[in-house]
Amino acid sequence: MGRRRIGPVRLNGGDTWYVRLWVKSEQVAQAGKKTLIRSLKTTDHSEALKRYGAAYASLERELQGLLGADRMRDRVDGARESEVRSGETGLSPVELAEIFLGDFNPQDPTHQEVYEAFETGQPLSISWQEALEVHLKVSNRTRPQPLASSTIYKYKQAVACFQPYASPVKTNPDVIRQWIEDYEVEYDPVTIAQRFRWLRSIYKSCLTEGVVKTANPFDLVIYKATTPIHRKCRPFTDEELRLIRKELPQVFQLCLTGLRAGEFFTREQSDIEGQFLVVDKKPEFDWRPKNLASVRRVAVPQEFVLKPLGRKYQNGIRDLGLELRRFIDDPTAPLHSSRHTFITLARRAGCNDSVVEALMGHRKKEGSRSAEVYGEFDDLVLLREAQKLWVFAEEMIH
Repeated sequence: MGRRRIGPVRLNGGDTWYVRLWVKSEQVAQAGKKTLIRSLKTTDHSEALKRYGAAYASLERELQGLLGADRMRDRVDGARESEVRSGETGLSPVELAEIFLGDFNPQDPTHQEVYEAFETGQPLSISWQEALEVHLKVSNRTRPQPLASSTIYKYKQAVACFQPYASPVKTNPDVIRQWIEDYEVEYDPVTIAQRFRWLRSIYKSCLTEGVVKTANPFDLVIYKATTPIHRKCRPFTDEELRLIRKELPQVFQLCLTGLRAGEFFTREQSDIEGQFLVVDKKPEFDWRPKNLASVRRVAVPQEFVLKPLGRKYQNGIRDLGLELRRFIDDPTAPLHSSRHTFITLARRAGCNDSVVEALMGHRKKEGSRSAEVYGEFDDLVLLREAQKLWVFAEEMIH
């Protein structure tokens, strides 16, 4: 593809080797990324070199999926009209496909689709890129707010890794099982399960809009994965919390409030109202809360200090996570452990579970939509339960 290949690289001073694919400057806006990076899952350079080629090729396929193609259907129709003229001998479907694609590969689903379009004279069936566009349209129509750009990027990743196997119309349970089997060699089962759900959602939207007519093949395959216990995110220990309070005051604030790191770094001084921090969307930063329940008022201690970063909030999340890793080198205790710590402290302090859920902005499985938007508890109740936690944490640390 003419991009820079520099071999395995190490990032942020770590020992693990990675493969990195640079995106051309003119493609950054469309791909939504400047680089694509994947861990080679080894600290041995010789082993990293062995894994590099396959991993780089996989990133190239993923990039192609993120970029999407031009309207394939329009291009095929244009090729058909320009090559088959009145009074001339028509070219064979294979010849037309080769003119259009270059080297024809019958094993490539896209190549086969183009060949069949020339052979039958029928238009191409819907592509995964078009299916994703249908899904985004359906989702934005039924949701109170548009999908976040980060969510759209994840959908694009799912499409990029599946589209080499079959188009939506030709996707069947056997194809899906083969995709799962292939990707289990390289990906964590939890990642595959997430992408499986996203693909199923895309197909469901296509059924809703009538662009595909068959039953959803993803409903005919059962695939579930859970994170192994030894890899699950855990709360910080009391000893770690003492260290965090001394060395990482921003992380300690997250532990006392239940705020997500993104919520913390996107807040401005104007969002503080007395002892409450208002969490709502920030269109000027291209940031919005995770869900409706995340729009809330969070009780904060008197000594609470913000660090507004605006559009650079992602840099703040990254830097704080790296700083935490300097003191606690345990992959099961990342920055998100502050949320788990908040829950643990609240339970030990005897806080009301429902109020704790409201403070954290967890989506409730039941309850009215108005309660989700406006909250179930007034400020006095929220502050009362939060103060129980703060008092307990102070006594426990000392």
